[in-house]
Amino acid sequence: MLRLANSILKSSINFNVKSTNLGIFSPKAWNTNLFSATWFSLHSADDRRPKQPLNAFMVFLQEQRPTMKISGKPSETVKFVASKWKEMSETDKKPYKNKQKELQEQYRAECASYKALLSIEEKKSLLEDFREKKKMKHRKSHKKQVRHSGSPKRNRSAYSIYVSARFSTVKVRTWSEIMELMKDASSTWKTMFTHQKQPYIDEAAKDKERYDKEMEEYIERMKIEEKIHLLPVKYQKQIKVQGRKQRAKKS
Repeated sequence: MLRLANSILKSSINFNVKSTNLGIFSPKAWNTNLFSATWFSLHSADDRRPKQPLNAFMVFLQEQRPTMKISGKPSETVKFVASKWKEMSETDKKPYKNKQKELQEQYRAECASYKALLSIEEKKSLLEDFREKKKMKHRKSHKKQVRHSGSPKRNRSAYSIYVSARFSTVKVRTWSEIMELMKDASSTWKTMFTHQKQPYIDEAAKDKERYDKEMEEYIERMKIEEKIHLLPVKYQKQIKVQGRKQRAKKS
């Protein structure tokens, strides 16, 4: 529970979406004509959308299934057919590859018809959903990279240290108990005198010194490893400003 309460108080890692090089985030990308009919079919959950075509191997697999006695797991059957497929020559595979091309052409025609059925609002809704999923994916990827890069643990505020101390003295089991304790801690903190807060302020100052020292080392390491994009946004801006000043002096 203490870990859960602390997670509420910790600030999340800054992520600048604008710094990512993704065309889908630009206003120009909202033009629905820039996206193919196949794209709309792939990213739609509509029952009307065309099903993706089979590739050459799947066509071969479908042909083989009726002639086989299925025993054991389906995965074993697929492995057996896959081994036969690998042994086949390109000449033997050609009819199935031709069938694949035929199915792909049919699929593209169906996708064009499906796109024509969609209204402007439906198209924009699909683009918006795709845009949000892209953002979420890149946020997760960014946070994972930052975590694995050994970034220093964020410093804690005096209030955060005080709340943690309150949680260490009380056992809480439910979310409602956590929220009740958080409210009580907040109201108590506001009425405390400065001398009562001072121990927590001093501890927060020490933690800030620790963070600043570790961050300096981290920044230098990220510069050497050329991973400045993993730094918090404010440090990225500082490095860019320093770079511009150095270039201006040289010129």
